[in-house]
Amino acid sequence: MQQEELQDDDTWNKSTAAGSCLDLLSECAPAKIIERVVPFVEKNIADQTNWRAREAAIMAFGSILEGPSPMVLNPLIEKALPVMLTILQHDESLAVRDTAAWTVGRVCHVSKTQVTRYLKGLVGSLLHALKDEPQVAKNVCWAIHNLGELYEDDIDSQEGTLSPYLEQLIVAVLEATLRPDADESGLRPAAYETLSVLIQYMPEGNINIVERCVPLLIERLESTVNNPGLTADDLAANAESQGLLSGALSIATQRLKAPGIVQHADRMMTCYLQILNQGGGKSASVSEEVIMAIGTLADVLEGEFLKYVEAVMPILLAGLQAWDQYQVCSVAVGVIGDVCRAIEKLFTPFAEQTIGLVLAALGNNDLDKSVSS
Repeated sequence: MQQEELQDDDTWNKSTAAGSCLDLLSECAPAKIIERVVPFVEKNIADQTNWRAREAAIMAFGSILEGPSPMVLNPLIEKALPVMLTILQHDESLAVRDTAAWTVGRVCHVSKTQVTRYLKGLVGSLLHALKDEPQVAKNVCWAIHNLGELYEDDIDSQEGTLSPYLEQLIVAVLEATLRPDADESGLRPAAYETLSVLIQYMPEGNINIVERCVPLLIERLESTVNNPGLTADDLAANAESQGLLSGALSIATQRLKAPGIVQHADRMMTCYLQILNQGGGKSASVSEEVIMAIGTLADVLEGEFLKYVEAVMPILLAGLQAWDQYQVCSVAVGVIGDVCRAIEKLFTPFAEQTIGLVLAALGNNDLDKSVSS
């Protein structure tokens, strides 16, 4: 119980090291760790006079969830989860609420049985806590992220376990990306990544929610292009948003396929090309996301992608020569393959130059070996 009052996810001190140690011990000796930790949790979690005691109890409980078997864990989680949700919403200590959000996220990763049992109250608590301070909201996003993955088997269903809550969750996550403080504690990227997971595992019967999301995501992406007068910090945040939005649109493209995405393809490609031809293209991570989004669109549209090829190929060929940014080069190789498969014989005019650049890349000793493997 030696926490710093304002510690965050990057803090490394005695309390965070102790949590990591408990995590490892729970995998090595799950039965013994339960015997030692549960009494500590029960003793300290209700100590209203000492926030450090409450936070330590919650951290200890969250840290032992990966080791013990579901048979052992489920009764413990059944008892603890309602308490955690109350703490998440009402505890006066920011540190305690933050750790409670993290622990709920761990529960969403390991216990489908208990999460399903308390799902309505769980979702309500997460929606409430998503409006908390950024460091809490970031961990809430992680919990929702895990919740989406927990029910991935529902993807082909007309109605999944999460179906009654999906629209609320997506609206709330989208609102979180627009918070004035969303650039603090990594909240914005956490929220967009959570959105992508919810879209990725959306039950087929709820795919109309994705259809409604796409125009909004495109509108937001369009707003990041041709944005003069931005400061250096604003440019960095703008580039980050471009990468995150492109990633979310790529997932949505995969889910909607050609019939659902073709009507939006022109606007999407216009944005992608502008980003790569302007400031966003200077960021390797943004370039990767946008190029991969183009590859996804090519894969989905197949022959209908032909009209974009003249504009896209110079960018992809330039990516093949970005040997100092090997991730971009690697992505460009993959997306050229997507384009080639999409338009088949019509790729012939670009084949000679493409092969020449691929051979040059393979012969360059400075290029990371992962690209050629």
